[in-house]
Amino acid sequence: MAAKADTIRRIFVSDIHMGDDRCRNQPSDLHPYGWLSENRQKLFAKFVKTVCSDVDEVIILGDLFDEWICPAKLDPTASPHPDPPEDQQFYNISRDNAQAIEA
Repeated sequence: MAAKADTIRRIFVSDIHMGDDRCRNQPSDLHPYGWLSENRQKLFAKFVKTVCSDVDEVIILGDLFDEWICPAKLDPTASPHPDPPEDQQFYNISRDNAQAIEA
């Protein structure tokens, strides 16, 4: 049996699916398509701050961002400025999930 000093405590999480704000707040003709709602973002941040703060490693297995799902009539890279950078979608996602990312 390994000594206590050799023990590494890990938590594995997957399928967080962070999307940008458009996936949660759709106009009336589109159904919200995001998995990480504002309430779930708060719950995930609380989970990270309470449970994950007491472990050595947090392993994210996949589907951290939801960049692959978007209604056909929306541009996932759309931004307020006229010449968005190539990584605009990741900027939008990180901006709109700041609470979860900061946690």
